[in-house]
Amino acid sequence: IVFLSQAEGEFVLPAEVPDNLLLMSGGSGATPVMSMIRTLRDTRHTGRITFLHYARSRDDEMFTDDATFIDPAWGRVTGIENLREFWRESMAGLDDWRFPHFWSAIDGDQVVLRWTNRLPGQRADGTLYDVPGVSLMTYAGDGKFSYEEDLMNMAHLIEVITESGYQFSENMNPPPRNPPR
Repeated sequence: IVFLSQAEGEFVLPAEVPDNLLLMSGGSGATPVMSMIRTLRDTRHTGRITFLHYARSRDDEMFTDDATFIDPAWGRVTGIENLREFWRESMAGLDDWRFPHFWSAIDGDQVVLRWTNRLPGQRADGTLYDVPGVSLMTYAGDGKFSYEEDLMNMAHLIEVITESGYQFSENMNPPPRNPPR
C-alpha cells in the first residue's frame, strides 16, 4: 500500500542512486521527474527506472492538446479529444490484459519505452503469453508529450492470441479495416 500526500521535502535524486527507481508524479510534477530521468541518462545509470504519473483530471493529462498517437492496428489519431475516444474504444474488452513496462531510454526530448502485451494465462511450461512492443515518444515540456508511436509485430500478436485460446468479450472493439496512416 502506498500513501500519497502533497509534495514536500527535497525533490532531488539521492547522492547514492539505487539500481532500481520508482519515480512517481502528479500533474506538472512530471517536469522535475523528466529532469531527473535526463540526469540519470547523462550519468549513464544502468538500473531500472519506473515512472508512474497520476493525472487528477483531463487537464492534467500527459499529452498536449494537439498530440499525435500512432497505433499499429488503429492507425494515426491526432488531438486530445480524439485520443480520449481512441483509448476508450481500443481498450474496451481488454480488462484482463496487462502491459508491463521493462525499460526506458531518454535522449533529449525523445523517449523509448519497452513493454509487452500480456494476455491472461500461461503456457503449460509456465511461460507467459507476451507480445513485446516499443513506444517512441516526444516530450513537449510541462509534463506532456506531443507524440507517441507504438510498434509491435501484429502477426505475432495474432499468433499468440490464437495459441492462448483467448476469447474476446462482447464489448471488445475491433480496429478499423482501413485505419488512417
